[in-house]
Amino acid sequence: MKIRRYIPWIIVLAALAVSIFLLSRIYPIIDQRKIENAQSKEEYIGDIETPGKKILNGYLGTFFRFKQLGNINWPVIPLLIVFLVASYRRKKNGKGPGLQQWHKALLFSWAGLLLFLSIKGYANPRYQLSLFPINTAMVFYLLWKLLENRSKYLRAFCFGIVAAIAVFNIYHYAGAYKTMWDKRIALQNPHFPQKMLDFIETSPDIHKMSRVFVINQPIFYYHTSKYGADSMSAYVVEPWVLLRKKTGDRQKAFSILKFGHLINYFLLNTTQKRFFRDTTLEEFLQCECKLFMEDNGWLLYKLRDNLLEDRLKAPDFRQVPVWNTLGTGREQVCPFLFSFNLKGKTDGFDIRALEEEKGKHILVMRNVGAIDGAAREKEKKRLDMGLDFNRQGLQVTVSPGDYVYVLVEASISPQLDNNRSNFMMLADRKAGKKKEWDRVKMPFTTYHWRTYFLEKKIRPGAQRVVVLFRFTPQTPADRLMIRDVKIFISKKEL
Repeated sequence: MKIRRYIPWIIVLAALAVSIFLLSRIYPIIDQRKIENAQSKEEYIGDIETPGKKILNGYLGTFFRFKQLGNINWPVIPLLIVFLVASYRRKKNGKGPGLQQWHKALLFSWAGLLLFLSIKGYANPRYQLSLFPINTAMVFYLLWKLLENRSKYLRAFCFGIVAAIAVFNIYHYAGAYKTMWDKRIALQNPHFPQKMLDFIETSPDIHKMSRVFVINQPIFYYHTSKYGADSMSAYVVEPWVLLRKKTGDRQKAFSILKFGHLINYFLLNTTQKRFFRDTTLEEFLQCECKLFMEDNGWLLYKLRDNLLEDRLKAPDFRQVPVWNTLGTGREQVCPFLFSFNLKGKTDGFDIRALEEEKGKHILVMRNVGAIDGAAREKEKKRLDMGLDFNRQGLQVTVSPGDYVYVLVEASISPQLDNNRSNFMMLADRKAGKKKEWDRVKMPFTTYHWRTYFLEKKIRPGAQRVVVLFRFTPQTPADRLMIRDVKIFISKKEL
């Protein structure tokens, strides 16, 4: 009889032990960071980049996104199941009413919101946070109803478990909470872009006829009194749609923003820039804008007065002829293109000129079939090719202080986009023993044709200037395509 009296306590302790065990297993799955060099939205967010974490932190994030929502929500699942079963049995056995009408209404509304947030709002915890007050109230209400006729000691013990797991969560994420507190939006915060906001507020160049295009940055409205056009408003929906497309019309977007909506600046942060890296927005910022200011991760771009291609047609810019649209072979299309690999060899790669509707382009691909088995182990896995000023037939003098501008259209295989091993580069090298290089790089970001633009001021003492394309395939099917290379030299900065 005495042993039977302790059975409920043993069950409770066993349940507590199982809960702690499950938590200890779930926490590492949720916390573990698999990918550091984020290439997608899921990877950049950081807690939904693997299938397991996408289920727990994403679709079921309302209950298991412990870092942002705590772990007070997950008991809703077992408590609700027990409550529904108990209500059904009570009504079936005639010992009392089942679910009341307001129970059903609340349960229906809660389930609908939960399903909607799981499908549409899984990527961002702020949407899941909308159910947090309801879930917390449900935990305590369900506990109270299930323990209504139980011992006060059992009730105290069960509520103590809830408090214990909450404290466990706070202890586990203490460092993360401190970081979030340190980065809170406040004027005394060292991570706050106060310098940039002060410039926007005081700049005479920003006014009703010269506005800021704001990409998901509420701080612009909280801390400035200037005119802005929000990217999420219907006011500028047409250019924003163009900028979010994989192959949008940046020239049309420029015309609408510059002359239709009087936009002169772009405000965003590195997060948004990363999200839209393979869209026209990245190309637009690179070609039609100039980075004006950067402050604690916030970026302020200024639109150019004219389209990039139109500005480069001015007499101040001297074009270097490197691309021949009338050529037939690779040597005729781009006669000065050569390999930077040892002795200019392109072993293992096939470089050819192809023709399409919009003109000639150069295709680069692996040619594994041309390599025998013995040489395959030693052959290079990448190809560096490009243009070298004052060498390899390109007899063009670039003086220190000159500005060099490179405009290229390119496309790369989907699995290689945003890969740091596939990029174009503009660099100069100083003479001397160290032969220091100074480089400006841009990775290839999409398999769609897009324009890449590099600019660089040649340093004093620079002896060599090169334009380089690096192609590092992972499979024989990978491709890099280059079209319409334009190079300009000027004494003036764009």
